[in-house]
Amino acid sequence: MHERLLSFLTAIESAVSATPAPAAGAWQMARNINFHRGLARLSLAMQKDGDIRPLGSIQVQGYRLADDSTCLRAVLGWHSHDQQAVHTICGRPGLDWVSESRRIAMEWCDGAAAVRAVPVANNEEMLASG
Repeated sequence: MHERLLSFLTAIESAVSATPAPAAGAWQMARNINFHRGLARLSLAMQKDGDIRPLGSIQVQGYRLADDSTCLRAVLGWHSHDQQAVHTICGRPGLDWVSESRRIAMEWCDGAAAVRAVPVANNEEMLASG
């Protein structure tokens, strides 16, 4: 199970890296994996002119069904957006895991276009409330 989780996340990362970063910037990616819980997270950001701007994340959960087949659940999220996209991919004969990972990556990249339209503030101040 752990091999599938890690290889799927790696394939997503490779597919995103193969697309041009927004605004002629450079992709910045960080991954966190908890094999014990079957969870992984790929945080995606863009770096341009020394500024790093978070764009969102892709979270993947790996588990087994009662018939012992492998299943992955991918949750796509974009920074500054409340909406998420959720996909469940269950192992079956003939399933191409790499194609599925590319599909997830491209959907995330397409959804990140809305985030790019929001201007970046370099030195936002934190305001106390209450």
